[in-house]
Amino acid sequence: MTWPGFDSLGIMMIENDLFPQRESFGDRLRDLRRARGMGQSQLAEAMAVSCPTVSGWEKGRMHPRHDRLDALAAFLGVTTAYLVGDAPRTPFDPLAQSRQQIARIVGTTPDKVRILIEL
Repeated sequence: MTWPGFDSLGIMMIENDLFPQRESFGDRLRDLRRARGMGQSQLAEAMAVSCPTVSGWEKGRMHPRHDRLDALAAFLGVTTAYLVGDAPRTPFDPLAQSRQQIARIVGTTPDKVRILIEL
């Protein structure tokens, strides 16, 4: 039996500004995918894996190989360190937000929208 605020070993769980709970790879992957307006099937197709594989990654039952992790990070526009939870969440990404808005307007997915900036 566990008590509220304690884990199965009886250790008190503390979550506050001093001891933040680390966000899992699966949570970050799911949030990034959703932020880009993609379903699991769209991400699976883009990564050449099955839908159950993406689901397994998001639920923490499976983890991608290193080369696939690099490809995922590049595809989602983040660093590998961020994706695995070693880097803090970054503030608002205006390019990602723009991709989402453009994709919604033209009826496609954000991964198919390319933004060219000339200086």
